[in-house]
Amino acid sequence: PVYTNAIPRQVPYQPVYGRALPSALLGGLLPFGSASIELALLLSCVWNQRIYFVFGFLLLMILMTALVCAEVGVVMCYFQLCREDHRWWWRSFNNTGFAGVYLYLYAAIYAHAELHLSGFTARLLYYGYMGAASLALYLMAGAVGFLAAFGFVHTIFSSLKVD
Repeated sequence: PVYTNAIPRQVPYQPVYGRALPSALLGGLLPFGSASIELALLLSCVWNQRIYFVFGFLLLMILMTALVCAEVGVVMCYFQLCREDHRWWWRSFNNTGFAGVYLYLYAAIYAHAELHLSGFTARLLYYGYMGAASLALYLMAGAVGFLAAFGFVHTIFSSLKVD
Protein backbone atom coordinates (compact mmCIF):
# COMPACT_ATOMS: atom_id res chain seq x y z
CA PRO A 1 0.00 0.00 0.00
CA VAL A 2 2.99 2.35 0.25
CA TYR A 3 5.96 3.08 -1.97
CA THR A 4 9.16 1.36 -0.89
CA ASN A 5 12.64 2.36 -1.90
CA ALA A 6 14.55 -0.04 -4.16
CA ILE A 7 17.79 0.65 -2.29
CA PRO A 8 17.59 -0.34 1.38
CA ARG A 9 18.39 2.33 3.90
CA GLN A 10 21.76 2.08 5.59
CA VAL A 11 21.52 0.97 9.22
CA PRO A 12 23.30 3.29 11.69
CA TYR A 13 25.99 1.99 14.01
CA GLN A 14 24.50 -0.34 16.61
CA PRO A 15 25.68 -0.63 20.22
CA VAL A 16 26.98 -4.00 21.37
CA TYR A 17 23.65 -5.04 22.91
CA GLY A 18 21.87 -4.21 19.65
CA ARG A 19 23.82 -6.65 17.50
CA ALA A 20 22.61 -10.09 16.51
CA LEU A 21 24.43 -12.39 18.94
CA PRO A 22 24.03 -10.38 22.18
CA SER A 23 20.36 -9.75 21.49
CA ALA A 24 19.82 -13.45 20.76
CA LEU A 25 21.62 -14.40 23.98
CA LEU A 26 19.38 -12.03 25.95
CA GLY A 27 16.22 -12.88 24.02
CA GLY A 28 16.50 -16.64 24.52
CA LEU A 29 17.16 -16.39 28.23
CA LEU A 30 13.61 -15.46 29.29
CA PRO A 31 11.77 -18.20 27.35
CA PHE A 32 14.22 -20.80 28.62
CA GLY A 33 13.96 -19.45 32.16
CA SER A 34 10.19 -19.70 32.11
CA ALA A 35 10.40 -23.39 31.21
CA SER A 36 13.53 -24.45 33.08
CA ILE A 37 11.93 -25.90 36.23
CA GLU A 38 9.51 -28.07 34.31
CA LEU A 39 12.29 -29.06 31.89
CA ALA A 40 14.40 -30.27 34.80
CA LEU A 41 11.54 -32.48 35.99
CA LEU A 42 10.86 -33.70 32.47
CA LEU A 43 14.51 -34.58 31.84
CA SER A 44 14.69 -36.38 35.16
CA CYS A 45 11.62 -38.46 34.35
CA VAL A 46 12.59 -39.27 30.77
CA TRP A 47 16.23 -40.19 31.31
CA ASN A 48 15.89 -41.86 34.73
CA GLN A 49 12.97 -44.07 33.60
CA ARG A 50 10.35 -42.52 35.85
CA ILE A 51 6.73 -41.90 35.00
CA TYR A 52 5.84 -38.32 34.09
CA PHE A 53 2.27 -37.69 35.16
CA VAL A 54 1.82 -33.92 35.42
CA PHE A 55 0.71 -33.21 31.88
CA GLY A 56 -1.49 -30.33 33.01
CA PHE A 57 1.56 -28.45 34.26
CA LEU A 58 3.38 -29.34 31.05
CA LEU A 59 0.58 -27.78 29.00
CA LEU A 60 0.62 -24.71 31.24
CA MET A 61 4.40 -24.46 30.85
CA ILE A 62 4.12 -24.70 27.05
CA LEU A 63 1.46 -21.98 26.94
CA MET A 64 3.43 -19.76 29.33
CA THR A 65 6.61 -20.22 27.30
CA ALA A 66 4.75 -19.36 24.08
CA LEU A 67 3.40 -16.21 25.72
CA VAL A 68 6.87 -15.23 26.94
CA CYS A 69 8.29 -15.88 23.45
CA ALA A 70 5.65 -13.62 21.92
CA GLU A 71 6.34 -10.85 24.43
CA VAL A 72 10.11 -11.09 24.04
CA GLY A 73 9.77 -11.11 20.25
CA VAL A 74 7.67 -7.95 20.26
CA VAL A 75 9.86 -6.09 22.76
CA MET A 76 13.12 -7.00 21.04
CA CYS A 77 11.67 -6.03 17.65
CA TYR A 78 10.48 -2.72 19.08
CA PHE A 79 13.93 -1.93 20.47
CA GLN A 80 15.49 -2.85 17.15
CA LEU A 81 13.11 -0.60 15.21
CA CYS A 82 13.77 2.24 17.67
CA ARG A 83 17.48 1.96 16.81
CA GLU A 84 16.50 2.38 13.11
CA ASP A 85 17.45 -1.19 12.23
CA HIS A 86 14.94 -2.44 9.68
CA ARG A 87 16.39 -5.97 9.39
CA TRP A 88 14.11 -7.52 12.00
CA TRP A 89 12.87 -10.66 10.21
CA TRP A 90 15.53 -13.24 11.03
CA ARG A 91 16.60 -11.52 14.20
CA SER A 92 13.08 -11.81 15.64
CA PHE A 93 13.24 -15.53 14.88
CA ASN A 94 16.69 -16.00 16.42
CA ASN A 95 16.03 -13.89 19.52
CA THR A 96 13.42 -16.25 20.91
CA GLY A 97 14.72 -19.36 19.16
CA PHE A 98 17.92 -19.18 21.17
CA ALA A 99 15.98 -20.88 23.98
CA GLY A 100 16.74 -24.11 22.09
CA VAL A 101 20.47 -23.41 22.35
CA TYR A 102 20.07 -22.88 26.09
CA LEU A 103 18.18 -26.18 26.30
CA TYR A 104 21.07 -28.00 24.62
CA LEU A 105 23.59 -26.41 26.98
CA TYR A 106 21.40 -27.33 29.95
CA ALA A 107 21.13 -30.89 28.64
CA ALA A 108 24.92 -31.14 28.41
CA ILE A 109 25.31 -29.90 31.99
CA TYR A 110 22.56 -32.27 33.12
CA ALA A 111 24.26 -35.23 31.44
CA HIS A 112 27.55 -34.45 33.10
CA ALA A 113 26.12 -33.76 36.57
CA GLU A 114 23.28 -36.27 36.88
CA LEU A 115 23.41 -39.07 34.32
CA HIS A 116 27.07 -40.14 34.22
CA LEU A 117 26.72 -41.74 30.80
CA SER A 118 29.18 -44.49 30.00
CA GLY A 119 29.94 -45.61 26.49
CA PHE A 120 29.87 -43.95 23.11
CA THR A 121 26.43 -45.25 22.15
CA ALA A 122 24.72 -43.91 25.26
CA ARG A 123 26.26 -40.48 24.73
CA LEU A 124 25.39 -40.52 21.03
CA LEU A 125 21.76 -41.38 21.75
CA TYR A 126 21.44 -38.82 24.54
CA TYR A 127 23.00 -35.93 22.65
CA GLY A 128 21.20 -36.91 19.45
CA TYR A 129 17.78 -36.91 21.10
CA MET A 130 18.51 -33.74 23.03
CA GLY A 131 19.78 -32.11 19.85
CA ALA A 132 16.50 -32.97 18.12
CA ALA A 133 14.51 -31.63 21.09
CA SER A 134 16.62 -28.46 21.14
CA LEU A 135 16.09 -27.96 17.41
CA ALA A 136 12.34 -28.44 17.86
CA LEU A 137 12.29 -25.86 20.67
CA TYR A 138 14.42 -23.49 18.56
CA LEU A 139 11.99 -23.74 15.65
CA MET A 140 8.83 -23.47 17.77
CA ALA A 141 10.03 -20.59 19.94
CA GLY A 142 11.47 -18.80 16.92
CA ALA A 143 8.22 -19.17 15.00
CA VAL A 144 6.17 -17.79 17.90
CA GLY A 145 8.55 -14.85 18.33
CA PHE A 146 8.59 -14.11 14.61
CA LEU A 147 4.82 -14.28 14.22
CA ALA A 148 4.31 -11.98 17.20
CA ALA A 149 6.87 -9.50 15.86
CA PHE A 150 5.29 -9.71 12.40
CA GLY A 151 1.87 -8.94 13.84
CA PHE A 152 3.33 -6.07 15.85
CA VAL A 153 5.11 -4.52 12.85
CA HIS A 154 2.02 -4.96 10.68
CA THR A 155 -0.14 -3.29 13.33
CA ILE A 156 2.10 -0.28 13.89
CA PHE A 157 2.74 0.34 10.20
CA SER A 158 -0.84 -0.21 9.09
CA SER A 159 -1.97 2.67 11.29
CA LEU A 160 0.51 5.14 9.75
CA LYS A 161 -0.84 7.90 7.54
CA VAL A 162 1.40 8.52 4.53
CA ASP A 163 0.90 11.81 2.70
